[in-house]
Amino acid sequence: MTKKLTEEEKRKNLMKLIMRHEKKGEVVVTSIEGLVAYKIDHIIAQPLEGLLYDLNRLPEGIHTLIVNSPKFDYRWVNDYACYLVIKKLHESWKQGKT
Repeated sequence: MTKKLTEEEKRKNLMKLIMRHEKKGEVVVTSIEGLVAYKIDHIIAQPLEGLLYDLNRLPEGIHTLIVNSPKFDYRWVNDYACYLVIKKLHESWKQGKT
């Protein structure tokens, strides 16, 4: 019989997984398949919409969460700020690549 992990153990295991992939130049994201690790260069090089989709930072999704969230949460302010920063950085990166 396997022991059920506590929430704290789950968080620690997830952090270890994320850090292990970071050392390999990868980023871990959630997808419909669960947790997926991508080379960070692959994530950056895709079109902006794909990048934002993979990071769950499309503005439509953030707006939906703001409107439909069961409780008021300032976290979505930073989520939207991340979208704007990622968009600007990606545009700058693309200009440097051409």
